[in-house]
Amino acid sequence: MVAIFLNLPPEPTSGLDSFAAVQLIKVLKKIAHAGCSVLFTIHQPSSDVFNAFDRLILLNKGMVMYQGSVKDVPGYFAKHNHPMPPNFNPADWIMDVANQYSQEQLRKEGFFCRDERQLQPAKISEGEDEIRDALGASRHNEDPDEYRHVGFGTEVRLLFQRELKHNTRNKKAIAARFALTTFMSLLVGNIFYGVGEFLRFR
Repeated sequence: MVAIFLNLPPEPTSGLDSFAAVQLIKVLKKIAHAGCSVLFTIHQPSSDVFNAFDRLILLNKGMVMYQGSVKDVPGYFAKHNHPMPPNFNPADWIMDVANQYSQEQLRKEGFFCRDERQLQPAKISEGEDEIRDALGASRHNEDPDEYRHVGFGTEVRLLFQRELKHNTRNKKAIAARFALTTFMSLLVGNIFYGVGEFLRFR
């Protein structure tokens, strides 16, 4: 399981109490151990939630401050002149260090190390002419028209198609809305039926 400390959504534990957050993390960990990759953002979790992680990526203003096993966090920070106090939540200690010290000072103390890994070129299937980088992303020049702004008519058409597809997939909601509209129409119609004639003959 991987966790990224980043104050951006989606945070799966947002709005949950501590017990519900721990239960959710346990479910996500079972999913991860079943062979699925679980990646999410989380901000200052409890110690129980933090210790349930396998690996951690700590970002400080977009730069990787730590990446590795959760168990190695106390030793890593102690090695870089920031030992964690006893019985302290590692997540709180990490955030304290990241917020109290400038990036320049943390860099001097050994944080923000460069990634020295040598990535192998991506494997290209036979007959594939596309050039890719070490991560497998295409290195072809982007089409200048790929990100051009479409017209108003195209926007309306695409939004209408999306709404139509959404409504056809949710047939129960459409049926319930139709039944409610029909019932309210009959109810209001019966209430005001013949009101004009009654006032005219009065």
